[in-house]
Amino acid sequence: SYLESFVFSQGTINSLIGLNQNVSEFQFSAPIQPGNSGGPIINRRGSAVGIIVATADEEYVKDASGALPQLINFGIKVELLKTLLDQNDIDYSEGNYFWFERDQKDLASLAKNVSVQINCFSSQ
Repeated sequence: SYLESFVFSQGTINSLIGLNQNVSEFQFSAPIQPGNSGGPIINRRGSAVGIIVATADEEYVKDASGALPQLINFGIKVELLKTLLDQNDIDYSEGNYFWFERDQKDLASLAKNVSVQINCFSSQ
């Protein structure tokens, strides 16, 4: 299966807004690698809170501040994802807010079992 090498990391949401005051994004600290864009960001209950979209440009931040950035990553808020899915008539289900917190092994298994690959193509 495509997700056999599914990787799970832990981090913290550091800011509820993204670069340049972008309110559709948030900043988080979980380590990510090239190719992680589009991956789910879940909370301790297993609910999706966002989708990975970017990491800080290390050279740009280093040149601008003199410091090498660590774990400055960005995700799109799940509300924007829901809007995009609704606009394209793509069905999805929502979890229960009152789910109990899970340990990391359970969260990783849950994330792997409910994640699907979505390919987007331009019609141009």
